[in-house]
Amino acid sequence: MRPEKREEMPHDKNGALLKVGDEVIIRAKVESLNTGAEYCNVNVKTNEPMFPSDQPTTIVLNTRQVELANPEPVPAAAETEAPAAAVPQGDGDADAA
Repeated sequence: MRPEKREEMPHDKNGALLKVGDEVIIRAKVESLNTGAEYCNVNVKTNEPMFPSDQPTTIVLNTRQVELANPEPVPAAAETEAPAAAVPQGDGDADAA
């Protein structure tokens, strides 16, 4: 459900009023990765152009500033615990005293 469209400025792409201190999401696609011994950077291209342009914006960020939008599920770690010891079941005669 989108927020009600507002006429005040500034507002986000869905019409929600923006205030100083709000946390926002910038959708972008990875264009290139630059790895180093002590840091890694990523060049991203915005999914939406900056109005009034019709061209996306390229931004360079440190990889600590970004979060993968749709991560692949991480496979479960291999079972490291030993199987539980078998519990003796008796001879099956419940009436034996």
